[in-house]
Amino acid sequence: MSDSPCRSGWEKRNLISLAQYLNGRAFREDEWGEEGLPIIRIEQINDPSTISDRYDGPVLRQNLIDDGDLVFSWSATLKAVIWKDGPAALNQHLFKVVPNAGVDRTFLKQLLDMNMERLAASSQGSTMKHVPRSALERYRACVPASKDEQASIAEILSTVDEAIEGTEKLIAKHQQIRAGLMHDLFTRGLTPDGHLRPPHTECPDLYKDSPLGPIPKEWEVRRLDRQIRVIDCKHYTPVYREEGFPVIRPRNIKIDGLDLSDVEFVSRHEYEILTDTHKPGPGDIVFSRNASFGVPCYVSDDLEFAIGQDVVVMTKSVSNTRFVFCGLCSDGSTRQISRASGGSTFGRINLHEIRSLLLPFPGPDEQKEVAERIFTASSHLESLKREAEKRRRQKHGLMHDLLTGEVEVALANDPGVTA
Repeated sequence: MSDSPCRSGWEKRNLISLAQYLNGRAFREDEWGEEGLPIIRIEQINDPSTISDRYDGPVLRQNLIDDGDLVFSWSATLKAVIWKDGPAALNQHLFKVVPNAGVDRTFLKQLLDMNMERLAASSQGSTMKHVPRSALERYRACVPASKDEQASIAEILSTVDEAIEGTEKLIAKHQQIRAGLMHDLFTRGLTPDGHLRPPHTECPDLYKDSPLGPIPKEWEVRRLDRQIRVIDCKHYTPVYREEGFPVIRPRNIKIDGLDLSDVEFVSRHEYEILTDTHKPGPGDIVFSRNASFGVPCYVSDDLEFAIGQDVVVMTKSVSNTRFVFCGLCSDGSTRQISRASGGSTFGRINLHEIRSLLLPFPGPDEQKEVAERIFTASSHLESLKREAEKRRRQKHGLMHDLLTGEVEVALANDPGVTA
């Protein structure tokens, strides 16, 4: 509960007093169909484009939503959104939020956003994040008495939301572009003049059969360990400490880089023991064998680190490691890894299976050019992700300033007040 005093013109109110929170309907599986209104679950709140079941029957007004309605996902995924995808029926674990008189809907959405984690933390008796109605009754926040001031605050924050949403759409678009590019480059490759070869369906004479399907005649399918050195972690249990040399574990391996936010450290002496066979560095690939298994990460930073249990490192032997990294991210490798683990999302792939992975290999010059094009596309994608994160940080700061009243906003009819 927020106990800080409100500034002049604002008042302390509990969240339940600001609106009616109408829970969605618990649709039974036998009510799902292909006709009628789409049933909106948490999945569709996260991504409205995902396919939803439909319900062709009577629905209470309180369970109906349309463009402009405020929807609050209060269990598992905590999120408030202004719905923009047409008439629909709301499933359970979602509130349709109907603001009371004097409360601006978009302001309330922003207020819920800012307080979501604290609302969840105030609930009792559950390890899963959720916001029960009792939390809305207990939790109080400072709210402008003027609906015009609420609307002005909401407009500023919504402008940042639109910028974030626009960047996220660009990210999704470029992810699709990169996926298509990787597919083309690893099935068709590049001619000496830098063009994609025609597809196999158009020019079968340019291709040959292989264990991975048709590949260009100039390419060869080879085992991973014939082209690159694969090194397992040292079977040694170090003493971890709060500073020193980082030890990379599966949780630290992300496809777009090493995540050092939750890393353990060892002394120099133990670092030397762990890396006596090979000191990982720029140009190497680290690869997770369990949990988020099958995830490769290309090391671009000049960082001294060791690898821990269930991690292998791959270093240059014959082939370009940038090309091998791209190959490990391709659909063909993903399918092999899935088969090796029996299709489990949280399985474990052993060292022999990693070394036995098959990749298609062109000549050195083509490897270099294929990798360069994929890395260029990835670099642009990472730039967009950094821009989105920058905007999210900006939004976080603005929410604190504006929704607590620390910064006063200019009203449309009061030009003397400055933001």
